[in-house]
Parts: sequence; structure tokens; C-alpha cells
Amino acid sequence: MKENNAYKSALEDACKNLADGREKIFIDLVNVAMSGEYGDLDGKFEIGELVEFMLDDFTGVEDPNVQKLYRLIRDIESCRESLININGLGG
Repeated sequence: MKENNAYKSALEDACKNLADGREKIFIDLVNVAMSGEYGDLDGKFEIGELVEFMLDDFTGVEDPNVQKLYRLIRDIESCRESLININGLGG
């Protein structure tokens, strides 16, 4: 397939959108987990305290909804990395 600037630009846009979507879904995952299974953690932080979660913090979650969001994020990451690698795009 002959690549052109429009095609490459569309792929770059798709990768950016995947990254943006991944971040939004991750926020949803954290909110669902903190409202449910991880609810007991909520009282352990001071108001205004910044707490950063990583995706791996949710590997052992039993909540099937959090598990689905977790798998979706992993699939998005895999798809984005594949598009970047196959097409020689910058991350």
C-alpha cells in the first residue's frame, strides 16, 4: 500500500485518540474500583492528597466490571503499540 501524508496523519490521529481514550477509560476504571472493591482505600487519604494509580494496581481486582475495563485498556495499549510499530510512527 502506498503511504501518503494524509494516510500517515490519519494513523497518527488514531494513535493519539487511542491514547486519549485509554486515559479516560483508566479514570473510569479508578472511579469504579474506588466506588466498589477499593472503597475502603478512600478514607485512607487526606482531602486534596494526590494519589497516582498505575494500571498494574488493578491486576488482582475481583470486580468483573473493573476486569473488563482493565482488559479494554490493555487491548487499547496493544493496538496503539502495534499501529506505531507497524507504521514506524513516533509514540
